[in-house]
Parts: sequence; structure tokens; C-alpha cells
Amino acid sequence: NTSAEFGRSSGANVNVVIKSGTRNLHGSLYEYLRNDKFDANDYFANLQKTGKVPFRQNQYGVAVGGPVIIPKLYHGRDNTFWFFNWEGFRGRRGSTNLSSFPTAEERNGNLSVLSQQIYDPETGVAGPNGTIIRTPFAGNIIPTNRINPAITFWLNTMIPLPNRPGLTQNFVNTQGQANDRDMLTARGDHTFGTKDSVSFRWSSQRVSQIVTGSNKNLHAENRYDVDKMMASWNHIFSPTSVLEVKFGRNVPTIPNPTINTKIQRQEFLTKAGLTMFQPDVLYNPIPQ
Repeated sequence: NTSAEFGRSSGANVNVVIKSGTRNLHGSLYEYLRNDKFDANDYFANLQKTGKVPFRQNQYGVAVGGPVIIPKLYHGRDNTFWFFNWEGFRGRRGSTNLSSFPTAEERNGNLSVLSQQIYDPETGVAGPNGTIIRTPFAGNIIPTNRINPAITFWLNTMIPLPNRPGLTQNFVNTQGQANDRDMLTARGDHTFGTKDSVSFRWSSQRVSQIVTGSNKNLHAENRYDVDKMMASWNHIFSPTSVLEVKFGRNVPTIPNPTINTKIQRQEFLTKAGLTMFQPDVLYNPIPQ
């Protein structure tokens, strides 16, 4: 079991060491690239005789550090150091989702293509053994005056028409997924003689993951935004006794909204004639 200092979260714990600046100015640039143009097709795609899924990944950044030197004011080559790092990540990957959406006839109440009988929910008489006997809709067609206009507007606005034949698995969405990350780290260190040293660090992460699904009008945006701060003081009492004092602050912001790219909540409620819902809510979701 891990010690009490790691008691906030379950699962694995990872210690990350952030490098500090040195007496001399040093820096580096880096880029890591992946691209489907460089990849072979995977086994299952070959088996199904389909092509490669589009894939792009770029991971790049800059790291630089050195001594704190202010001309004519301060010379910290042996005492005070700084370090800065920025890293960006951009990923794009193709995605294919199959789903079943109602046809134009079904949206208008014509369910005659279904083998199951459709019954009028507003009818019903007691039958034998506690059963309920309902009146079926003639020809499996729901009369137009029995369909709520708000439902019709919701279907026609939010649910795409099929782009494939059939009643099931009749819509394919090939929108890609996106993963964008930016990470910043700044660190400062200072030594007071041979026994005391202090260190400060600030890190910031901004992550946006766009996850597409079966409906081209909706996607999830998963965000993992975090700001972290750390300060430490080390004091050497003797070759066998050392004091280490640390302070840390972690400020995560992790919203996971569903984004509607078709219509905003206020416009939807007005055009659908719905007055029972509050028009202004966080992320403006469409009522389900």
C-alpha cells in the first residue's frame, strides 16, 4: 500500500521529476510524428479488405533552462536557475459508427414495414388473467393528429435521415476524432549557501478530446484542464539529517459536455413550442 501522502486517489501513483536550469543556457526542440502514410494496414482491415483508417499525430515542444542573470543587477550563475517547457500534441483519427435511425415514413407515423403490431396506448380493456387488450393502429400507421409536433421537430432537426438502405444499421457516420493537448511547465530554483535551497514550479495542462458517435449532430468534448503549483524548501542539518518541506496545489477542471452542432437549446425550445424547460443551462443541452 502507498503511504498517506498519496491518499487522494486510488490506483497507480507516478512520480515525475521536472529538470531544473543549470549554470549554462541549454535548450532543445523535439517532434514526434505518426502518420497512416507510414503505417501498414492492420490485420482486421486486411481481413475485411478495407483501407487504412486516416491517422495523424504530432507531438512537439521546446525545453530551455539556464541561470538567472540580470545585467548590472544580479548574477545568479551559481545560485539561481530557471527552466521552461512547452509541449503540444495534436491527434486526428478516422472513426466509423453504424446506427439505426427512423426513415422518412416512420417519422410520419407509417410503421407498416414493421412485423410487430403497433397498438393505441390510449385504449385498453381488461382481458382474461389480468391482461390488457388494446386496439391496434390500422395498418400500423399512427394518425398524424396523434403525433406531438415537438417530437416531429426533434426528429427532423436532431436525427439524420438514413444514408444506407434498410431499417437497421442504416446510417454511417465517418466523422473523425480529435485530441488536442497543450502543456506548460515553469520552474525556478535558488540555493542559499550550502545548507538551504528552495524550488518553485507551476504546470498547466489544457486537453480537449472530441469523441464522435453515431449522430453527426452531436459529439462529446472531454476536457482535462489542470493547474498545478509546488513550492519546496530543503535544509541540511548534518550529513545524516535533512529536512524537506513541500507545498502543492492541484486545481483540476474536468467538464465532459455533449456538444450540439445543429441547433442551440433556446432556439430548439422556441421552435418546438416547449415551455416546461429552462432555456439557459450549462452547455445548453437539448432535452431528451
